[in-house]
Amino acid sequence: MKKFITLLFIAALFYGQFSFAQRSKKPIVLDFTKALKDERSFKLSEIADSVSYIKLETAENCLINRAAVFVVDTLVIVKVSKPGQILVFNTEGKYLYPIGRSGQGPGEYGALSEWAISPDGKYLAAQDFFRMCTHIFNLQGEFITKIKSDVTMFDQFGFIDEHTLVRYTNQNAAAGGRYCFEYIDLATLESSPFLWRYNDEDHQKPGEIGLPTQIFIGENESYYSEVLNDTLFTVAKSGQITPSYVYKIGKKVWPRPNLTREEREKYIHPIGLGAVGDYIFMNIIAAKGKSRTLVFEKSSKEFFAVKPHQSCLYRDGTTTGLQNDLDGMQTFTFLRTAYDNNWASLLSIPDTKAYQEKGCW
Repeated sequence: MKKFITLLFIAALFYGQFSFAQRSKKPIVLDFTKALKDERSFKLSEIADSVSYIKLETAENCLINRAAVFVVDTLVIVKVSKPGQILVFNTEGKYLYPIGRSGQGPGEYGALSEWAISPDGKYLAAQDFFRMCTHIFNLQGEFITKIKSDVTMFDQFGFIDEHTLVRYTNQNAAAGGRYCFEYIDLATLESSPFLWRYNDEDHQKPGEIGLPTQIFIGENESYYSEVLNDTLFTVAKSGQITPSYVYKIGKKVWPRPNLTREEREKYIHPIGLGAVGDYIFMNIIAAKGKSRTLVFEKSSKEFFAVKPHQSCLYRDGTTTGLQNDLDGMQTFTFLRTAYDNNWASLLSIPDTKAYQEKGCW
């Protein structure tokens, strides 16, 4: 199902080692050099049907500054950074109710960092930076439970299915500084953490991590790629890691030692991962600081670079966002996704009409 894009406008203001297994068939090769020569426009209509604009209510009890947003069914759910709060609106923009509140009691939080909503819309999970725990609510605003954590915030945080929350950190002090990937079943509150061994040398062995990894947590699948590694792995809930994609670097193919730092300086590497439907997106950094977005289409196995395009009628420059061919205005980034049938982008502008007329904020 294609995604439905929603723009929101605000006028005011456990432990075990990971197991590794190779498939009987080789991983799919991603030829970065070839992809960069195959430059294409990626249009919003390839993953979306329409764009909708919702102007949120701006009463005193629901003002928003820096924020993140999900749209689930008929609800618009906004997480505000300062002060930490989660606000719920309907799709007409009317403010309905808060989820949790500031404080130290059950269902109360200090500062919020990562958050996620389960794909069935049953759970909302939010990490409390000050309390070092994850609060679980339902979307009606009822507090369910909280889950302790060893860190203040997570490098990746999200749901892999309707009831499994995934938390990844590279700052797990209780694990001796090793990287931790944890699955939590919200129905039973059973936790299954897995650890990578730490090795800060140029060449890591399978199951060892040096520099921070790139993690993507998506519906029914999670991926990771270590900074000095040329392979994109799929991570199963059992803790099994399977090499699914290998980056083509000369004549070297999987399995092989990781890239040295010297090699890395001469090559490109993903600095961000994301996926929507049939597509995997990679924000990459190339030699001399150049950055691009690459797209892999799983059904056709095509791998190509996104052609930059103008992002705003009022300013010069380009963006690697999706070309908005649906209404010709706001461009969209590749990595910010939500489950079900929605993406969402939160903008702060003073005049919705002027934006729609001029295609710029």
